[in-house]
Amino acid sequence: MAVVQFIFSLLLISLITQIAPSTSETEAAKQSLVNFMTNLSGGNFPTHKYGWNTTSDPCRWLGVHCDGSQSVMSISLSGFRFAGTLDAAGTLCSAVESLAVLILRNNTISGEIPESLGNCTGLTILALDDNRFTGSIPGSILRLRDLTTLEISHNEISGEIPEGLAGIPRLVFFLAENNRLSGAIPRFDFRAMARFNVSNNELVGPIPEGTGRFGAESFGGNPGLCGKPLENSCPGWAPPPASEVPSPAESPEQKGTGFCSGAGEGWVGLVSALGFSFLLIRFF
Repeated sequence: MAVVQFIFSLLLISLITQIAPSTSETEAAKQSLVNFMTNLSGGNFPTHKYGWNTTSDPCRWLGVHCDGSQSVMSISLSGFRFAGTLDAAGTLCSAVESLAVLILRNNTISGEIPESLGNCTGLTILALDDNRFTGSIPGSILRLRDLTTLEISHNEISGEIPEGLAGIPRLVFFLAENNRLSGAIPRFDFRAMARFNVSNNELVGPIPEGTGRFGAESFGGNPGLCGKPLENSCPGWAPPPASEVPSPAESPEQKGTGFCSGAGEGWVGLVSALGFSFLLIRFF
């Protein structure tokens, strides 16, 4: 009987092995993550010490956090002085579909922010501040509809802020100070923003209305910006002064009626006095 049970167990194990899904995708994901780290660090990361190799579990790697299903959910690698580039084209986004958080602040990563980051459609937090990124904000960022936080401050990013960035429904943190951004500020819903800063750039034009609790410190350092909360007004954007409204003496409807003389003023004063007296009588 024991022999029969043993044979049955072997057959069952063999059957499970045959129908079990292949682990090639997992291995491919590992390799893609390793390639991502190689590009990010410039090949100067001690993988033998912190993981990031194909022989270990990614959920145990430094800076990696996984969800309940053991899928990589977050990569947070701040302050490691990585001096490579951010490669998301054939590695990160294609291999880790569950990635929601990517934090790479306070390194020396250079190059442009890749367009392929738009393929990481599950991203909610993207923090690339305090690096050496150049180029512009990629338009593919607008595909990240779940994005709540975009931090790109203290880089060398130029070009305009994409108009559609203000239309990302869940975006509540946008920090882009100390760059070389130009053009106008899109019409963000500042009431919904928790933090907003575009100071010390090359932005121009009027600041959109409704900045709310965001003061001059969020917009200063842009010589071409004007309007509240900054002190300098916008030439050509102020409402017309009251002196431009025609006076009764200049109005075509009043010409030739006799009210352009001093007598007209006397009639107005008399009517006003009579009306005021009538109100006093009614009141008392």
